[in-house]
Amino acid sequence: MPSTNGDTTNAERVALYMRVSSEEQRDAGTIQMQSDSLTRRAAACGFEVAEVYPDDGVSGAIPLHERPEGRRLLESR
Repeated sequence: MPSTNGDTTNAERVALYMRVSSEEQRDAGTIQMQSDSLTRRAAACGFEVAEVYPDDGVSGAIPLHERPEGRRLLESR
């Protein structure tokens, strides 16, 4: 459980994974919007963000383990 007293020394560590698949989404900066939103949510929950895994311009039809950052995320476990 995350700390509820503001002490982050024992905060639960989380990884953030985000993905956009189209050039239009990439150009609109939606990967950065996802990252910003997830980072704020993690902080609000008292989590420490250990690593960020952004697959920018990668189709959702590609299995997670075949996406560059998805693979890196799975290998980090």
